[in-house]
Amino acid sequence: MDEPARQIISEQRAIGGSGVSDKNPALFIELMLSRAIARYQDIQDTSGAVIFDRGVADNIAYAALYNLPFDHGWAAAKLYRSNPKVFFAPNWQDIYATDEERKLTFEASAIMGDNLRSIYTKLGYEIIDLPLSRPEDRLQFILDKSPLSLLD
Repeated sequence: MDEPARQIISEQRAIGGSGVSDKNPALFIELMLSRAIARYQDIQDTSGAVIFDRGVADNIAYAALYNLPFDHGWAAAKLYRSNPKVFFAPNWQDIYATDEERKLTFEASAIMGDNLRSIYTKLGYEIIDLPLSRPEDRLQFILDKSPLSLLD
């Protein structure tokens, strides 16, 4: 499942909406949380593995980035839990790039990543760091280390 932030930014810009981080960060985070919960609910009857680029708990890190209170984000992260093992892409400056949706500097992104690691740890997840390698190698790593039987 794609990252909700990119979709929401694209949608909001297309309609001239204010639900983007540089106009209304609180609305942006609420939209992302809502989308993340809807996606979580949509896959509940799915057989097989589903990999999310971002989980419900990621929205807590977005809120912290903008210094916003987000108690209901913690409640959502406790209610809508994913597999106890989470694959985590560590900060990697050599491949980091900004674009139309991703405006954060690498430094801000690294702080958010560190915060995200802490959030998942506090929620009791086991973090499995992805190697700093080619996308094909990362995919193979996920397939080899997955707690689910992705190869079936």
